[in-house]
Amino acid sequence: MVASETEPLAALRKLLRLDVVLGVEHKELAQLWLSSFFGENRQFAGTAAEVFEEYLRLVLDLVRKCVDNGTFRKVDERLASYTLLGLNELIIAFYDQLLRDWGDAAEVHEAVLDMILEGMKAGKKGRKSRAKSK
Repeated sequence: MVASETEPLAALRKLLRLDVVLGVEHKELAQLWLSSFFGENRQFAGTAAEVFEEYLRLVLDLVRKCVDNGTFRKVDERLASYTLLGLNELIIAFYDQLLRDWGDAAEVHEAVLDMILEGMKAGKKGRKSRAKSK
């Protein structure tokens, strides 16, 4: 994390990193989560969906704050939030097979997140926003 980052961006990074580290270090939780939607634990699907919606709300709120305070350029906040969550799921899914030799889960996540967030930051010349108007 860069010292000049705003509070919402720092909070967003921490929240997303926690998700990846927990998902990689506790695969059984990730598997239980998925099985509540698609597997033998479907009786918990309602609860899992509620947890996901709350997590999405937190990420969306932080992305929105980053847009509002000028840290991020105008982006489609919902699409950006789903992209960040999807990125986390990909890192968790492929860490053991493809990414472990690159570094620990937090290092991999920080490197990938830096690539994505740099593209969302405000002040980049030549970039046009494709965000939908509200």
